[in-house]
Amino acid sequence: MNATCTPESSSGANDGTASSNASGGCPPLSYLWSTGETTPDISGLSPGWYVVTVTDDEGCTVVDSCEVLAASCPPLTISIDCDTICPGANNGTATATVSGGCPPYDFIWSNGSTGNTATGLSAGLIEVTVTDSSGQAITAACTVDECPPIVVNATCTPESSSGANDGTASSNASGGCPPLSYLWSTGETTPDISGLSPGWYVVTVTDDEGCTVVDSCEVLAASCPPLTISIDCDTICPGANNGTATATVSGGCPPYDFIWSNGSTGNTATGLSAGLVEVTVTDASGQAITATCTVDECPPIVVNATCTPESSPGANDGTASSNASGGCPPLSYLWSNGETTPDISGLSPGWYVVTVTDDEGCTAVDSCEVLAASCPPLTISVDCDTICPGASNGTATATASGGCAPYSYAWSNGGTGATVTGLSAGQICVTVTDNDGNTATSCCTVDECPSIVVNATCTPESSPGANDGTASSNASGGCPPLSYLWSTGATTADISGLSPGWYVVTVTDGEGCTAVDSCEVLAASCPPLTISVDCDTICPGANNGTATATASGGCAPYSYAWSNGGTGATVTGLSAGQICVTVTDSDGSSATACCDIIELDDQAPVISCPPDETVIIPPGSSQGFVQLDSAEAVDNCPPVTIVNDYNTGGPDASDVFPVGTTVVEFTATDPSSNASTCTTELTVIITPIHTISGEISTEVGTPVNEAIFNVTDTAGNLMPGDTSSSTGEYQFSVPGGSTFIVTPEKDNNPLDGVTTADLINIQRHILFIQLLGSPYKIIAADINDDGVVSTADLVELQSIIIGIFPTFLNNSSYRFTLEDYIFANPTNPLAENWPEEKTYVDISQDSLNEDWIAIKIGDVTDATSGLRYISGEVEFLAKVMSNEDGSFDLVFGPGEEFYLSGYQLELKIDQDQAKLMEIDFDRSNLPGINHNHFYFDRGEGLLRTNWWHQEDILLNMEDEFFRLRLKPGVEDLDWTSAIELVVHGSRWESEAYAGNGTQWLRPNLIWKVEIETEPYKLYQNRPNPFSRETIIPFLLPHDMEVTLELTDVEGRLLKTTKIDGVEGLNEWKLSNDQFADGVIFYRIITDQWTASKRMLKLR
Repeated sequence: MNATCTPESSSGANDGTASSNASGGCPPLSYLWSTGETTPDISGLSPGWYVVTVTDDEGCTVVDSCEVLAASCPPLTISIDCDTICPGANNGTATATVSGGCPPYDFIWSNGSTGNTATGLSAGLIEVTVTDSSGQAITAACTVDECPPIVVNATCTPESSSGANDGTASSNASGGCPPLSYLWSTGETTPDISGLSPGWYVVTVTDDEGCTVVDSCEVLAASCPPLTISIDCDTICPGANNGTATATVSGGCPPYDFIWSNGSTGNTATGLSAGLVEVTVTDASGQAITATCTVDECPPIVVNATCTPESSPGANDGTASSNASGGCPPLSYLWSNGETTPDISGLSPGWYVVTVTDDEGCTAVDSCEVLAASCPPLTISVDCDTICPGASNGTATATASGGCAPYSYAWSNGGTGATVTGLSAGQICVTVTDNDGNTATSCCTVDECPSIVVNATCTPESSPGANDGTASSNASGGCPPLSYLWSTGATTADISGLSPGWYVVTVTDGEGCTAVDSCEVLAASCPPLTISVDCDTICPGANNGTATATASGGCAPYSYAWSNGGTGATVTGLSAGQICVTVTDSDGSSATACCDIIELDDQAPVISCPPDETVIIPPGSSQGFVQLDSAEAVDNCPPVTIVNDYNTGGPDASDVFPVGTTVVEFTATDPSSNASTCTTELTVIITPIHTISGEISTEVGTPVNEAIFNVTDTAGNLMPGDTSSSTGEYQFSVPGGSTFIVTPEKDNNPLDGVTTADLINIQRHILFIQLLGSPYKIIAADINDDGVVSTADLVELQSIIIGIFPTFLNNSSYRFTLEDYIFANPTNPLAENWPEEKTYVDISQDSLNEDWIAIKIGDVTDATSGLRYISGEVEFLAKVMSNEDGSFDLVFGPGEEFYLSGYQLELKIDQDQAKLMEIDFDRSNLPGINHNHFYFDRGEGLLRTNWWHQEDILLNMEDEFFRLRLKPGVEDLDWTSAIELVVHGSRWESEAYAGNGTQWLRPNLIWKVEIETEPYKLYQNRPNPFSRETIIPFLLPHDMEVTLELTDVEGRLLKTTKIDGVEGLNEWKLSNDQFADGVIFYRIITDQWTASKRMLKLR
């Protein structure tokens, strides 16, 4: 064997090749390269040595190697970009972008920075020199510019009139880096605001670089206008004292006071009699005005009600008129019958009362009577009905009109109602008397109908069982019309389709008179009786024959007598031979017939073979067992015998079959030697085995080990899988033709590559300062797996980093997706269902490059598996300060001036030497720090703390991170051994971050063990801005008297007070109830020190 290599075509191309060039040995030869590949030749190689081992079929091996040489480096190029800062600031950044050359690159900036980004820059020129690994160097420069200063001159206009609240405020801003944004103390964001009530208004103007300027102005209140008044009195009924008067005021300054001449005090006076009333109104400024009005009386209402009688008795057409005048128009009317018009009509006799009301509610009442009319002449008519012959159920009815109801009746048969009943044929008379005593008499006659005559006749049926007889009624007489009812329910004069028997008809006339008659339909005689009989064919020796007799004619029903004793139309269970039957009808007629049962079998069995089968056997086998269903057969004359031509199993040919295809023939034979056949084809094949392999790595190519590849079939059963190696490789085998699902899984080491730097970069993404640059990082940032990157993800990741949570609450440590998967929207991968598993269907070949991308949840800086680059060191200062109670404050802060965007520290506290009492961050200069940034494992004596910010902030040695209050446990406390900064901690590396989270720094702890007291210091009030109350904190080195002064923006003194200050931290609470909104300056004054700051009060 002679291994040969070709170099890469260009620097970083990684396209070298290696060939084994092997011969000899006992074929076949197998190959194993140091890369793990198993082909004779390999390609796509990076520079370096490659070793190949060749093994023949007998296990003999030979080893050789060759080197892929690196290509030379291309020319080094660089571009540099500087940002713009606020006037006088030193937080500028410059970023160098390098291409060409041979990585890695070293950066040396003119301000001493060493990464690709320089921070903490003031305005001016900045220069960087970049050197690659081959020694090439290149220099470039750019200028950090300053925004022009922002100039703000806030001006206000007063309200136009008292209470108008229409003042305005204008910012009048210029300069800065456009565009400018505005924030008023009212919350409005426009350059000018309006509709303002009197008071102070503060505006903060911010340019595009975040530079800010604050100014304020006051909207003045307007003076009171002249006071005017109008007064209105109402009108009352004669002699009443319920009048009212109402005053309407405008102008002046509310509220208003009212004094009326009757003693009332509101804007309305009540209980007034007719006459003059006066009111005096005074406003809040002391202006007064007087006005009067007169309460008038309405004239008296005069009403004279008149009625007209009804025109005739019962006409109910009387009328009534009110005839009203006077009062305060308009007048309204209400009659005792509910009507509301001046005149009413259509009245029945009786008294009617009317009440008339004017517009002021004054009333007058009068009444009149509608008289009744006399009675008209009385008239009468009478009507008699018709009855059946000899009946006594007649009726007669009298109808009266005229006269005066009610009426009374006297009939000639003694009846007293308007109608009499139970009358026989003949005349009947009635006399009617009305309520006025008038009488009238009239008569009528009750008539009889002629007698009904009916004669029923029937015809016989035409033949036995024909049921076609008829019946006719033949009726006359009575009072038409006549109706018919037969005993069958029919209602026609004649009926037909009748069976033999008697039929009755009832005839009824128009008055309900009836007559009844009947007749008989006679039956016909029976025809001659005939019979036929039929026998079937049976198998030899069988006794399951049947014979069936069919009778016709005669008179049903029929009875049967067979020669074997059977009595039905059909007999069964017959052996071969003759059988006879005699049939008798219901009339006694009989007939006899015979037939022969014959033995015969000429039908072959019907055979069914088991289905064709294919069996897959393991590699190396030459035969396999095939389990078959049994062959089955049916025949008209069983039993049936089944045999096969492969073994002696008869219908069951299950057996061991050789590799290949075997055809088995089955034969079915019945007792008469009739036979039929069928075949089954059996195929035995050797199972193919296919290999699934590939690599699993992060998006930057870092191999991921211990990833479990779960393989399940379609029923959810687990198949053999694999676990990725230290190089991220995996491999497993599956049977050919199988369908399965591959799902990678890894849910350990939640902090692998996860640091506080990830919190910085996730926060910058959330705030749209710098978006995460790949879909994999966005997925990694969705800590709680809720489909969106938000502050909730920062909260959970923070809790995991410092040790509050042991692992992710609703996510796994790693997520996976296919390397070749293309996201539909790479800037929002969480909106789609990206694949986390792969399904293989009917696998028929090896799949050797099934690569996966591993996404470490929480790691957005590609630091998984320790891939972090420490670019420098930074000094943290630990300063010891004594307290009067014997405790000590250990104050952590910068040991030098530097820019910082975050840190994570693990401190080991020797609890025998010092006990942690309190963690204090109230005096911290780090924005946003709170108790969630600390976790103390008291059992291990470990304090984990971190802090982060979306952008670098400049810190100096006077600033403070946090302080620990400790109680000594020994007399001579050795601080450097009692408190240790653990560089390689139990959960993380102690690190600091700069370059907006892009640079990793190693913190060094320097000690200042000088027992000293706190100096003077004034802190910013909290909260600021404030609306209800705020706290002003300050430090004193010892007890002393302190003066606190508050002034406005014009320097006017608002408040001064003296308090007894104590050594250490003091806090003074300020209430807002005595101050106007706007900027307030506060100053602390002692004998040896003074300091001031400003705060903002809002509504």
